[in-house]
Amino acid sequence: ILETASRFNIPAEVIASVILKEQYTQSLPDSLANITTALWEINPWLGELGNKILSPIIEKRKLFGTHSLGLGAIFPETAREAVGYMEEAGIETDLPNQDWLLQARLGANDYFNIQMIAAVLAQKAASIGMIDSIDDLGSLSYEDWQKVLVVYNGGEDYGQFVREYLPYMRDYLRLD
Repeated sequence: ILETASRFNIPAEVIASVILKEQYTQSLPDSLANITTALWEINPWLGELGNKILSPIIEKRKLFGTHSLGLGAIFPETAREAVGYMEEAGIETDLPNQDWLLQARLGANDYFNIQMIAAVLAQKAASIGMIDSIDDLGSLSYEDWQKVLVVYNGGEDYGQFVREYLPYMRDYLRLD
């Protein structure tokens, strides 16, 4: 976390707070999510049928299809959108074309997933006009980060919850 935070110029407590929130609210084990994505990619019809049959049991959640995985609960599509920011930070990466392979990497490699959290945060900050490059990330306030976090997960509540974790994660990481 500390190495990635330094490389991307992101406060370490922001990355740690995203991890805390995503792991605290995890709804589907990564291993099961990856298996169902592979099955869906092999036979989308079977996946749609499985979703229809199981939706009453799993409370309208999609079992077959792509899923967010790893410490930062990142979707393959989101990772692909953010990969340019990894390259801007000097991190070379070659992402697999198949979602289930990328999900496997996101779920199994915590170091890679932490780097992807930072890349996604940078990409989301840029998408709402907060930064022009990763060099600008260091100038964002906690209020700015809250706006970025809303876009990271798509919810106003999410940004507020994660922001509330920041001082605790700062203490946990012994940053003071």
